[in-house]
Amino acid sequence: MEKSIPSEKYDRQYFEKLNKGYREFASKSQLHPVYYRALDFAGLQKGDKVLDVGCGRGELVYLCALKGCECLGVDFSSTAVELSKNLLASLPPEAQKKARVLKRDAKNLGLDSRSFDIVFMLDIVEHLYPGELKAALAECFRVLKPGGRLLIYTSPNKISLAPARFLAHLVGVSLRSDGFHVNEQSFFGLKNYLASDFTVKKFWMQKHRNYWFNGVPERGAVIKLVARILDGLLDNPLSEFLITRTFLKYFLGTGIWIVASPKKR
Repeated sequence: MEKSIPSEKYDRQYFEKLNKGYREFASKSQLHPVYYRALDFAGLQKGDKVLDVGCGRGELVYLCALKGCECLGVDFSSTAVELSKNLLASLPPEAQKKARVLKRDAKNLGLDSRSFDIVFMLDIVEHLYPGELKAALAECFRVLKPGGRLLIYTSPNKISLAPARFLAHLVGVSLRSDGFHVNEQSFFGLKNYLASDFTVKKFWMQKHRNYWFNGVPERGAVIKLVARILDGLLDNPLSEFLITRTFLKYFLGTGIWIVASPKKR
């Protein structure tokens, strides 16, 4: 049987203490920048019919509804569905009519074929084992309209992490994931997953600031110092230009954005 992370692991502790954007969500401040960036990168337009696969706390569904889109969020975690429904209940009445959330598995959405203009997969592909990811992408292909768009965001970049993990291992420190990231990707690996059903239209390799230090909060003083030095070398305008605009992006970029369109059936 194909491996899968049990849905019960994605509990309230996960969404309120571990999942990206939990600080903004808890403080009810502006939502995490990744959601606003996703809307811009996907070219979201008022009236689009949108699906958010792995909707988590529902932030993206919330924003899409405010933008005048008809948006459905799906997640296989009961906690995620509950948190999403609570958030969507705070929408203005007209926007509430445009937003829904359902408990569904990304591998078997149970939704009509060719029914969505945009499908989002934010911070989910790294949580799916290879067979699961292939099945989920096949479902995205099935539910997208011809000419529709699939937007994927994933972090970390597997290639950029490899040397850091190797060096940390030499000094007896493990930088392995916490058990949720079972299929971390590089741009090339993710493009290969998409190749059978999708054409990559555009992509962007993001450079997060303070990336290395934020990634080692409990790894010891020496590792923290090395991370600070590394961030100091990389977090400046020249380095960021080179990392996002040259071939270095494939190796030092820390987040992967891809917009893909379904191939002709």
